[in-house]
Amino acid sequence: MGIVNGSNMRVYVGTTPIAYATSCSMELSTEVKDRIHKDTTGNSREITASTLSGTVSVEALYSEDTTVNASSRYSSVNIISAWKARTKLFCKVSDATSSNTQYVFYAYITSVSASFAADEDGTVSATLDITGDVTISTVT
Repeated sequence: MGIVNGSNMRVYVGTTPIAYATSCSMELSTEVKDRIHKDTTGNSREITASTLSGTVSVEALYSEDTTVNASSRYSSVNIISAWKARTKLFCKVSDATSSNTQYVFYAYITSVSASFAADEDGTVSATLDITGDVTISTVT
């Protein structure tokens, strides 16, 4: 356990990591409601927690490979195809290290961006909007 190296954290679709990922991030938030009532005094704000939501972003080198170093990978074409088909994906964010924490959820890919600059590697970025609960569990 201890501090997790960012290079080890990956986004997985099912049990398959996204190919050639260069970075990923997870943003979780809570919608709040103002709790205003006749007994409120002064300028203090009272809130109550409401809806939980989250997004996961991933950036990768653009690749059509579904196998890297003899291991299955979720390719850039898979990402774009899942977006086009409006597929609900079973996902996780994990470093795949036994006993470490992983975040498991369902999500839809809500945006994809691909970039192809001259003399540079192509890249793909995707945003996954979480639907339902995020399960926090231990990698086994």
